[in-house]
Amino acid sequence: VDLTDHGIDDQNLFITPLKDYDYRYHEIHDYVKNPYPQKACKNETDVVDDVVDSNFQERSPGVVMVLEAEKADAKILKSEKSLKDAIVPALQKQDLSIVTTIGSTNDDGLPTLVVMMEEGYVVARAWPGASYVAYDLHLWSVFPKIQEIKTALLEAVKSQSSSVFRIVAGGMFGVDTWKVDEKSRGP
Repeated sequence: VDLTDHGIDDQNLFITPLKDYDYRYHEIHDYVKNPYPQKACKNETDVVDDVVDSNFQERSPGVVMVLEAEKADAKILKSEKSLKDAIVPALQKQDLSIVTTIGSTNDDGLPTLVVMMEEGYVVARAWPGASYVAYDLHLWSVFPKIQEIKTALLEAVKSQSSSVFRIVAGGMFGVDTWKVDEKSRGP
């Protein structure tokens, strides 16, 4: 049994498969520069390949941002309705197309809000007693807006402190703006 083969098509990987490395810590991001980059992401100064002018979408990248909003306004976090009333307008001001929202409250009385958009989705889980919101933002379109969306989500709950990280994830095929997104995606 080959424990390094998980049956994943390497066209969907943004790092080289582990079986291609002799040194197991080779890919640790802050300590070693990758001498074998696959260069899947584009910088703003890169020349765009002719593939983007195609009418066939071959890839569908996405970005997941995990955002922690700390020292938020507990009054906004107290219910799914107040959470929705704060977050949805903030996303609409970013010209995002809201499809639907789903809110719930768990057995401990903690509200959760899911906002589905044409460009991705946001999940907000709130802890009013701790003045804390855990956001999961998954975008498969409008990548250049991710920082503005982050700021809007933090301002929506009046957060005074935050932490964040992003990871490359899968996207969604069939998005109308895929050609524009392909040109603007980046690290």
